[in-house]
Amino acid sequence: MVRLLAAHLGLMTLIAVTGCASQPVNVKPPGLPPTPKSVTLHNPGGDAADPELAALERLAAQPLGWKRDRFDTLRVPLIDWSHWARVKIFGQPSRAAYQYGDDHIGVIGLFYTPIEGANDPDRCLQKFIEKATPPAEAYGVRIGESHLIHVDQKIDGERRPMVIKVLDGAVESLMDSNDYAGAVASFQSWPGTCLIEAFAVVATHHRELAMKVRDRWVTESAPGIRWEKALTEAPPIQDR
Repeated sequence: MVRLLAAHLGLMTLIAVTGCASQPVNVKPPGLPPTPKSVTLHNPGGDAADPELAALERLAAQPLGWKRDRFDTLRVPLIDWSHWARVKIFGQPSRAAYQYGDDHIGVIGLFYTPIEGANDPDRCLQKFIEKATPPAEAYGVRIGESHLIHVDQKIDGERRPMVIKVLDGAVESLMDSNDYAGAVASFQSWPGTCLIEAFAVVATHHRELAMKVRDRWVTESAPGIRWEKALTEAPPIQDR
């Protein structure tokens, strides 16, 4: 099975990733939660009759934790943090990337890039979208409704501007077709740099729940990202 998965621009970052996730052989009757021991990093939906639904329910209800990027420079908030696996996006360099389950129930991509001139979040987001749109469309990504949210990020008592593009879309190809709910957040970063976080969650079968998960990421997870306090200057631009 070939899954087209989001991680380069919320939905505009759906990049081809090869993977075939095995479903549990023995599943619970419909309506019952998965057996706790069946919930794993590879299959957060466990042995539920509908593992996609069960995984989304976890993302809507589990507490927030965090992981670091590979360079130990960023603290990345994650809902149900222990069930997100750090991955590499095929063909797309990123500061860090994470996936929720081998079936790609949710994906996150972090991008740290240089920029000339002002590094305000709006400009960084615009530049990122301009760069991400053509390759995303080439992979069959189709973007639906979208809107911008301007908020303040609070770090150690300091308020910093932050802008989020909330969007819906779909991936259509000969191999796969799925709907996604996504968002892209742009943060105030070190001078001369941009920091972007993109999020997408599958919404094909459980759209309302997926939108609830996306909205929770917008309000709880995205605002919590931050550079490590020990950093005194901009870290090198490095991808993995």
